[in-house]
Amino acid sequence: MLKMRCSLLNLVNSCLKRFQVKPQRSTPGTYVLPTPTAAFTLLTFPAFATQFAVSVAGTLIQMYAYLEGSDRSNAAAFSLIVSIFTTAFTSAGTSFDKDLSKSSRECQPHMYGYIPEGGKEKIRVFFLLFVMASIQLFTKAFACSLCAMSGTRLLIGFLVGEQLLYMLYRLLRRDFLYWLPIYGPAGVFFALLVRTVEKMILDFTALVHLRHPYQMGGAYWMFSLCLTPISCFYFASRYLDSNEVSDGDAGADVDAASGDAGVDGAQSVKLSAGHVYGLIGGLCALQLFTFSVLLRSMKKGYRRTFFSFKTAAQHCRDIFYLHTEDRLKFSVLEDSRYKWKPIEDELKEWLKERLPIWLNSQVEWFDAHRKAMIPDDMITDSALLNAIRDEEVVAIVEKRRASLAPSLDVAGSSAPDLDDPVMRRRKSLVQEARESLREN
Repeated sequence: MLKMRCSLLNLVNSCLKRFQVKPQRSTPGTYVLPTPTAAFTLLTFPAFATQFAVSVAGTLIQMYAYLEGSDRSNAAAFSLIVSIFTTAFTSAGTSFDKDLSKSSRECQPHMYGYIPEGGKEKIRVFFLLFVMASIQLFTKAFACSLCAMSGTRLLIGFLVGEQLLYMLYRLLRRDFLYWLPIYGPAGVFFALLVRTVEKMILDFTALVHLRHPYQMGGAYWMFSLCLTPISCFYFASRYLDSNEVSDGDAGADVDAASGDAGVDGAQSVKLSAGHVYGLIGGLCALQLFTFSVLLRSMKKGYRRTFFSFKTAAQHCRDIFYLHTEDRLKFSVLEDSRYKWKPIEDELKEWLKERLPIWLNSQVEWFDAHRKAMIPDDMITDSALLNAIRDEEVVAIVEKRRASLAPSLDVAGSSAPDLDDPVMRRRKSLVQEARESLREN
């Protein structure tokens, strides 16, 4: 009963958070365009961490305990259903909020904007996203639990194999490293962590946001979705095979291979082949129907994003060439240098042309943080470099270099030459700023 109440409270809390008003402070007639790093920190990464560490894992454990254990009461079933719906609600809300974000639609209109403008259309799309995530999570958790009941080694091996296949795909396409500006061994470790988490989340929730080229890409998103029915039917067949062996007086061997005989010695649920295949087949058919309706409900121009082979570098290039507004073209510099390396020469020429204009007109969006995002070697004119490296910018750059010093060479920038006049000028500005702070 306590589990049921806690799950119900989690669902209510998720609903309240989803529909609360989140105003953006900005000047009249304008709005604040968050950087991709801020958007990732405030929306994507917390949602990913919550789904992977709590929601998906908790649902999988509850499903296994329900099938294997002795507690199969209505309260346990209700708790399992609430966990599935809560996770699906978070998954649907993540994709829904990100697509309706004004900054996302302005900066990446070729990726965000598939949800129609009408109120009924928005409700329909959100409901379809919710149903897709619910079916995906229930089907995958049910099949994985059956597989774990027949042998945990098979389940672990299959999940690890899926991860290795995905990593190989990213490496062959030279798109393994993540888009955040994290370099060196830390960047490799972070990319490995995020790629693993996003693959698991997609397999269990069908998160539509992960079709983004910065995440998994449309083509592999679709491939993973199509792989789910195959893996579920395979898990079901192994479970049914193990039951046949158990019925043939070999139950002890099967129990030894699967690890445990149950929870507190309880007998696990015995499901017939008709029930297992019928349930998985019906859910997969319903998932296919739901996804088809979702494609028909969204704007036509965005359907191709579910089948695209575009990499993160290609997407970054498209952002630069698509926009005519300087503020939006500049956003590519907020990404990892690996992503905009193919258009580095074009960026240099563009910065050489636009920097004097921004400095003379003192545009509001070109603040100290964006000035600090420009690498030194991207500005060929030393006078122009000195002009944008004021005290605040130099302090930001030095702090960033101190934290990323071991990975400067990996990022494509050489270590700073202390004998260079520009570096001496920068050091003197930092020293003057520190002395003025002490005096104040």
